[in-house]
Amino acid sequence: MTGNPNGARPVYTTLTSVYQGDTSEGRAAKPPGRWSPAEATRQINECANRGDFELDYVLKIGDAMKARSLITGDLHHLLKTGVVTGEPVESTLEGYFKYRIEGPTPNSDGKPIAAVVIPSGCHKIKITSLQDGGAHAEATR
Repeated sequence: MTGNPNGARPVYTTLTSVYQGDTSEGRAAKPPGRWSPAEATRQINECANRGDFELDYVLKIGDAMKARSLITGDLHHLLKTGVVTGEPVESTLEGYFKYRIEGPTPNSDGKPIAAVVIPSGCHKIKITSLQDGGAHAEATR
């Protein structure tokens, strides 16, 4: 773990490197497959609440966080308490899916934010997009 007080470890890698053959600590290297929105909510919340996962995000997320006055802890909070909305969308890697998770965070002034995430089982969650939440938010991409 790094010095992050929330337990998540933000790292910067390419999508392919995040999901290639991680078998450390007995973790399977196979993709998690498609989950229903309810199952995705449960899996993502449970993983984030464990605290021993890697939080990964693309570089543009840092700019999106700064524009919304959010910190890494807000992303972790969203993963711990948010709800997956809508159906999953296939990722560019076979067997991986994008899910849109939404909810308020401590620094979002009670307003919901939404993140598009790609889970790799319960040991890595990659955030590919950060948006304003609510009824008029963008679709998962």
